[in-house]
Amino acid sequence: MTNSPVSLSNVKNYDGHQKIHTVDDTFLYINVIGDNSPSLPNVFVSPGLPTNLISIGQLVDHGYNVQFSRFGCIVHNQLSEKIILKGPKVGRIFLICLSSFLNYPNFPLLPLF
Repeated sequence: MTNSPVSLSNVKNYDGHQKIHTVDDTFLYINVIGDNSPSLPNVFVSPGLPTNLISIGQLVDHGYNVQFSRFGCIVHNQLSEKIILKGPKVGRIFLICLSSFLNYPNFPLLPLF
C-alpha cells in the first residue's frame, strides 16, 4: 500500500470494496491500484496513508517466503529462491526499499527454526 501512484505502472481505478482499517479505528479509501514490479503487483493507493506498507500475508499468498531476524528481513520467490526484496531492522520496523533492494548492505540472517 502506498499514498501515491507515481512509482507504479499499469495504474487503474479501483472499483473494489476493500478499505484500509487503521489503528485508530478509521478507514482509508483505496482509489487506484497498480504494479510496483512484476514481483509486486496490485499495490493499493490511498492518498491518506502516511507511509508505505507491505502485507506479509499477501506476499505469502503470492508465492513468496519472508524471513525475519534481528538483523533484517528477506523476501524471496518460493520456486526460484531468488531474493526480490531485503532490508534492515531499524528499531522494531523492517525497512524495505522497493526501488532497489541492492541499496542495503548485506547483513547476516540467523536461521529460523
